[in-house]
Amino acid sequence: MALTERTVRIGALLALTLLASGCAPATAGSQPITGTSDPTGTAAVTSPLGAYLAGSVAARTGDFTAAADLLKKALAADPNNIELLRRAFIATTGEGHTDDSIALAKRLLAVEPDNPVANLVLAFEDARVAKYTEADSRLVTLPRTGINNLLIPLMRAWLAAGNNDLTKAGELLKPIEEISQARDTFNFHWGAMAALTGNREIADKVFGEMIANDSAPPLRVVEVIGRYYEATGQLDKARALYDGFISRDADSDFLIVAKQRIADGKPASRAMDAATDGLAQGMFDMATLWQRERPGGDLALVFTRLTLQLDPNFELANLLLAEVLESQHRAPQALAVYAAVPRTSPFSWTARMRMAILKDSKGDTNGAIADLKAMADERPRSEEALARAGDILRLHERFDESIPLYDAAVSRVSKVERQHWSLLFNRAISLERSGQYERSIADLKQTLTLEPDQPYVLNYLGYTWVDRGENVEEGKKLLERAAALRPRDGAIIDSLGWAYYRLKDYPRALGYLEKAVELKPGDATVNDHLGDVYWQVGRRLEAKYQWERALKLGPEASALAPLKRKIEQGLDPAAAK
Repeated sequence: MALTERTVRIGALLALTLLASGCAPATAGSQPITGTSDPTGTAAVTSPLGAYLAGSVAARTGDFTAAADLLKKALAADPNNIELLRRAFIATTGEGHTDDSIALAKRLLAVEPDNPVANLVLAFEDARVAKYTEADSRLVTLPRTGINNLLIPLMRAWLAAGNNDLTKAGELLKPIEEISQARDTFNFHWGAMAALTGNREIADKVFGEMIANDSAPPLRVVEVIGRYYEATGQLDKARALYDGFISRDADSDFLIVAKQRIADGKPASRAMDAATDGLAQGMFDMATLWQRERPGGDLALVFTRLTLQLDPNFELANLLLAEVLESQHRAPQALAVYAAVPRTSPFSWTARMRMAILKDSKGDTNGAIADLKAMADERPRSEEALARAGDILRLHERFDESIPLYDAAVSRVSKVERQHWSLLFNRAISLERSGQYERSIADLKQTLTLEPDQPYVLNYLGYTWVDRGENVEEGKKLLERAAALRPRDGAIIDSLGWAYYRLKDYPRALGYLEKAVELKPGDATVNDHLGDVYWQVGRRLEAKYQWERALKLGPEASALAPLKRKIEQGLDPAAAK
């Protein structure tokens, strides 16, 4: 597969597949309904039917701003329409209009008592005024299907902890402990519930085991456990926890502030002072889970809004809200959320980084690069802003310009370790595309010493060798490892097929390249490769069909002339090196 096609999005979805109940996911790839003087697009809608139709479209495309206004307008004209009421409620909740959401939830529960989201909205309002028993009564009868298997036990356990009943909380939390993928979630919340109810024996044990079993706990876990240690006078443990995180992220604003707090003799209070804090943390887990599983889906937005209903100052939840809005292609709203993060916040740096990326996505690439360079000047020890600037230029195929930024980023890394593999890999891509072959190979080899089983790096190095006719046998072995790790990845299967083609093992190449086209039918290079192997095995008409198809699929500029020549003249006998 062509090298530009093998640039990889680094990230992973959570393994736990969840099913929603109560609402369907938004179409994340759709564009929201927007205007200029009327951002929600509601002014032009004059009839109830028009408001309903426009609101339904807006809801499906993830534009909750327009959907909330339009569906409420339609509902006012048809107040007994249950489906309309349900849609208006979800859109209003997703937009964060808490008062309207509460009012619509009450109306919806009058006709649909088991609606899960409506019950959550009202339960959380009960919890905000410490009516934990009343809140629990709203959740106890809800069906345990889909995400409710995780959500309801967690919420009810926190309500029990709010009533200072840790025994009941543990019983309610037990089903989560039995889900292997949710074990970390269980431990985090069980320890926090013990801390809230004053059971230091359990809290110390659970938190201690969490830290001992995770060499790189995430910031939120470090924050909650660290503040617990501070509040209970275990300052040495707090310092050690903070130092461990700072050793992995020297510019962690939050923990630098935390360490200074201890040094000044002003240790923090615990992170969760009431059940609502724990409920908010639990909803944040659910929102994060859903956003990873269904980016930009309406439940991701609704769950994030419910988190902020419980704790409006939950900064990580605000960052997640902006991420969800980005996934829904609502850049102006996401930018507004990021811009609202004060410079004094430990999360300001992350927000500014995301703002630069959004600026690029709106077409101001040079402005984004300037912002990231300015951020890099603020933190001369950190490679992050420079690496991100390099990534932006690389993705715009401005490879020559990206290399100095990557070089500067690498120069700031005092010791290259496993977490730096993607930086080296991304630089290797730009180097190879700029013709700096030897440097690219060196980076790819070093990357594999850090991540020996990274399939995309194996694929890139293996294909580079094979395509150049160098180290073909060794390259084939790398590609075989990559294919074993990603057997359904069309790009990797294509690369392996191309290796066999270079080795003139055409029957084996044919099997892999036909499979690659099945997996990635819309890729010009994959179809081009299949045409080549068809030609070599004597299937000349099929070869020309594949080349013609590749030509229609928009190949790289460098491939246009060779494709046209093959269509007209067939394959040069010297082409199979």
